[in-house]
Amino acid sequence: MPTGVNSISGLISGIDTATLVDKLIDFERRPAYLLEAKQARTNLTLAAYGAIEATLGQLKSAVEGLRRPSDFRSMMATSSQEGLITASAGKGAAPGVYTLTVDKLAQSHQIVSGGYADPADSLGTGTVTISVAGAEALTVTLTEGNDSLNDLATAINQAAAGVTAMVVNTGSGDTPYQLILSGNTTGADQLISVATDLSGGAGLDFGSVGGVNIVSQTGSSSIASGGEYTGNSDGAYSFSVSTGGVVGSDTIVIDWTNDAGESGQIILDDSYAGEAVEVHGSLTLTFGAGDLQAGDEWSVNATSSTIQAAQDAELSFGSGAPITIRSASNTVDDLIDNVTLNLLGADPGQQVTVKVEQDVDGLVQRLQGVVDKYNSTIDFFLQQFSYDPDTENAGVLLGDRTAMKLDSSIRSDLTRAVAGLSSQFSQMAQIGIGTSAGGSLDYDGKLSIDEDTLRNAIINDLDGVIALLGSTGSSSDGDVVFLNAGQSVEPTGGLNAYDVHVTQAATQGRFAGLGVATPTVGSPLTITAADQLLRFSVDGIEGSLLRIPEGNYESGEALAEAIQAAINNDDAMADAGKSVSASWVDDGGGQGHLELVSRSWGGNSKVELETTDGALATTLGLVGGSPMVGHDVAGYFLVDGEVEEASGSGRILTGNQENGATRGLSVQVNLTEDTLAAQGESQGAVQVWSGVTDRLYRSLDGALDSVSGVLTSKQESLRGEIDDIEQQVKAIDDRLAKRKERYLREFQRMESLLSEMTNTSSNLASMLASVGTISTSLGSSSNG
Repeated sequence: MPTGVNSISGLISGIDTATLVDKLIDFERRPAYLLEAKQARTNLTLAAYGAIEATLGQLKSAVEGLRRPSDFRSMMATSSQEGLITASAGKGAAPGVYTLTVDKLAQSHQIVSGGYADPADSLGTGTVTISVAGAEALTVTLTEGNDSLNDLATAINQAAAGVTAMVVNTGSGDTPYQLILSGNTTGADQLISVATDLSGGAGLDFGSVGGVNIVSQTGSSSIASGGEYTGNSDGAYSFSVSTGGVVGSDTIVIDWTNDAGESGQIILDDSYAGEAVEVHGSLTLTFGAGDLQAGDEWSVNATSSTIQAAQDAELSFGSGAPITIRSASNTVDDLIDNVTLNLLGADPGQQVTVKVEQDVDGLVQRLQGVVDKYNSTIDFFLQQFSYDPDTENAGVLLGDRTAMKLDSSIRSDLTRAVAGLSSQFSQMAQIGIGTSAGGSLDYDGKLSIDEDTLRNAIINDLDGVIALLGSTGSSSDGDVVFLNAGQSVEPTGGLNAYDVHVTQAATQGRFAGLGVATPTVGSPLTITAADQLLRFSVDGIEGSLLRIPEGNYESGEALAEAIQAAINNDDAMADAGKSVSASWVDDGGGQGHLELVSRSWGGNSKVELETTDGALATTLGLVGGSPMVGHDVAGYFLVDGEVEEASGSGRILTGNQENGATRGLSVQVNLTEDTLAAQGESQGAVQVWSGVTDRLYRSLDGALDSVSGVLTSKQESLRGEIDDIEQQVKAIDDRLAKRKERYLREFQRMESLLSEMTNTSSNLASMLASVGTISTSLGSSSNG
């Protein structure tokens, strides 16, 4: 019976057919072995290019922060007393020396409750409302079985509403357990106040409020005091009605002061319905039916529960006749432009000197970082291109034209001169980078730094260093300021400049009121406490309800100045960086109008009146006034006679992303509509230079581009080559597998034939033996 291909063993022929076939196939597979060796070399090359990508990525990161002019103008701030003040400077900080004294640190408010025998005892069911800085922070509802001091503290902390609660055991007396509430934000206005509505338990007590002491009153309304007083200290409050009226029908204004020098106003509008009105520190007043008359006076005494006063930081700024600076935070970042002061301790008797200066050390270190990364890159390429004649071992990329071109490009970017600069520096050797002791490049192409030369260049001509290294530009027109050349802008190098054309000057949003009588000395405009409220929005940011100082305004200019101050001093505006300029425009004939102009420029610039129902807005001519939204600058760049479009944002004109040469080019256009009309749209030309580090960055960014970069293309090509080799090897192996099967079948047939021949031979031998036996038998018979 025939046997399978794999069962052939050469038992008949005595030939090891399996080994013979394997050797035949192995011999015929030599092309595949050559391809696999090529694939292994290609894999090594691919790995080497992966390492190149990582190495160049590190070099790109090192130079990325040394391209824009602002990257080189880093500043540093130092403090003579770091136990009191530490300081840091950001980009744009101006050099200077400042003398300060920390008189007080900002503190958060802390209050303590009355004592309790057991923190698990019931306070009663109901609500506890906690407010911070006059705004409700949270209300905790206590229910039966969940109404102890501990339960309240847990609920407050879980709410994470700007107040932290802690139950403490003072260890004194029969009621040692007290609740401490601590504000999470510092500042004098961050007072914590507590209002309770509890029944059936021990209650919650924070300070106490005395009764109302009437000094003089002609009105008929009854006045009652209440609340849980949480002011900074015990207080004596005095109240005086400045604008009287019928409670619940008229707008009534009540002035208050306390013995700490604090003051404020209570305004009861015509909808007041007898609810408690918070005055200060949870001290409340309620007013019954009847009237209050101007001149009515009363007082209230309160006992504080404060254990740490809410307090602003206080700084004395200056040494001769210092001014006092107050800050709600111990981090002060609005005193010195782009400088942050961290207040760590208070010592009114210790002056602190804060010095802001160019961070020369930091810039030198960053340049040293670039040099180090560059040298590491050169070392890497040298290793890849190496050859040892003794061992005949070669680097993976020896002779690789793409890698050699990259190496050459990087060396050239950092060592060749920058053409067209007007500064004294045109190559890095002039600022101490790249020169060895002999004044030339090191023999292996690596760079070194002469730190003394570099420091002198930075200190004496920082602009020249920036022009040599970074991306810079200039405009031939005084109304156009070069801002930034994106990495895609083609440098002009002092040759063909980019013409700037402006078709629309940026404008500011404004609000023009209606004409009203111009205030004069003989006929002033009077603002009273009852009608002094206004609200505006600037650039879409809604401000607070403003109080224009009451008084007699005898000129339109004085009125505009008061409104401008009220808007610009509003915290909501200050926090958003918004402000206005206000002016009185004389319309002639004894008439004029208010005009408010946003200090921002462009399509988002606008001023709007949000309050239109008050008497003051009507009196000032603001109701029915005209808001006008600003316009963004508009224009384009002209490159070799071809238009490249640009987009405006405020006064900034930036080349569109679809552009060729001017993609990302930004300029600031300081034209008004009148000057543009007078001068015409042609506004000079812009030159762009790419310095050494910027030039290197551009090259690296191009090489590393994930879509079109040379490294991406090379690695894709190598992967394709590896895939092709795999396919070729597979085709050879598939072909040889079939050939092996054929060889084995042929040897099987041979073994079968040999087996048949052997069988035939055996049969013949048997037959011949049989014939011999027969012959012998016959012979014996005849003899017998």
